[in-house]
Amino acid sequence: AADIEAAADTEAAADTEAAAEIEAADDTKAAADTEATTNAEAAVDDTEAAANIKAVTDTEAAAVTEAAAAIEASTDAEAAAVTEAAADIEAATDETEAAAITKAAVDDTEAATYIDAATDTEATADTEAATNAEAAAVTEAAADIEAAADTEAAADTEAAAEIEAADDTKAAADTEATTNAEAAVDDTEAAANIKAVTDTEAAAVTEAAAAIEASTDAEAAAVTE
Repeated sequence: AADIEAAADTEAAADTEAAAEIEAADDTKAAADTEATTNAEAAVDDTEAAANIKAVTDTEAAAVTEAAAAIEASTDAEAAAVTEAAADIEAATDETEAAAITKAAVDDTEAATYIDAATDTEATADTEAATNAEAAAVTEAAADIEAAADTEAAADTEAAAEIEAADDTKAAADTEATTNAEAAVDDTEAAANIKAVTDTEAAAVTEAAAAIEASTDAEAAAVTE
C-alpha cells in the first residue's frame, strides 16, 4: 500500500510538471502568433507605401507633360512673333527688299517649325522614359512585396503543421499515460501481484513523463523554428 501511494504521488507530481510545461509551450505559441500578426501588418504597410510611391510618380509624370506643353506653347508664340515681324518689314520697304525679307521670314518660320517639332519629340521621349521607369519601379516593388508575402505565408503554414504534429504527439502520449494509469489501478486489486503492478505502474509513469517531456520539447522546438 505504501508503494502504491508513493507511485501515485510520483504520478501526480509528473502530471503537475507536464501541465506546467504544456502551459509554457502555449505561452510560447501565443508569442509566435503575435509576431506573425505583426509581420502581416508590416506587409500591409509595405503595400500602402508602394501605392504612395505610384501616386508620387504619377504626379511627376503629369508635371513633365505640363512642362512639355508649356515649351511647345512658347515655341509657337515665338514663331508667330517672327512671322508678324516679317510682315511689318515687308510693308515698310520696297518690293525687292520686302521679297528678300519675306523669304528670310519664311526661312525663320520653317526653322522655328523644325525646332518646335524637335522640342515636341524630345519632350515626348522624356515623358515616355519617365513613365517606363516609373512602371518598372512599381512592378519591381510589387514583385518584392508579393515574394515577401509568399515566403511569410509558407513559413506560417510550415509552423502550423509542425505545431499540429506536436499536438498530435502530445495527445497520443496523454492517451497512453491515461490507459497505463487505469490498467495499473485495475491491477492493484490483486494483492498477490502488488509488487509487480507497482513496478509496472512506475515504469508506465516514467515512460509517460518521458513521452510528455519529449512531446513538449518537440512542440517548443517547432514554435521556436
